[in-house]
Amino acid sequence: MGRDLGGIVDLEPEEAASLLQNKERSILILDVRSTLENSRLRIPGSILIPIQEIQSRLNEIPKDCEVLVYCEHGYRSLQASAFLTQLGWDRIYNLRGGIVKWKGPVEGRDSNKE
Repeated sequence: MGRDLGGIVDLEPEEAASLLQNKERSILILDVRSTLENSRLRIPGSILIPIQEIQSRLNEIPKDCEVLVYCEHGYRSLQASAFLTQLGWDRIYNLRGGIVKWKGPVEGRDSNKE
């Protein structure tokens, strides 16, 4: 599943959707975009911690669960994933292509747009 990028598993959107459907796993969905981006469109159940706030909000990201990180196109989420991995998180997944490639459920004011 996915490509291993030095401790980060880079997942295609289909792989991420499959991972999230497994109810036996405890997965935190972490959105590292801005508040405005998050208000427009987000993956249901995700928590928002903009990338520039991660360092000051690490206590909100449990180390005992898997973390799927996403952003708009996959670049900020990869940076955030690398940062978390360096600090000791060991079950980090990056959503390759970001929410623009995501085919799963979404919510937000732009969720009805194609």
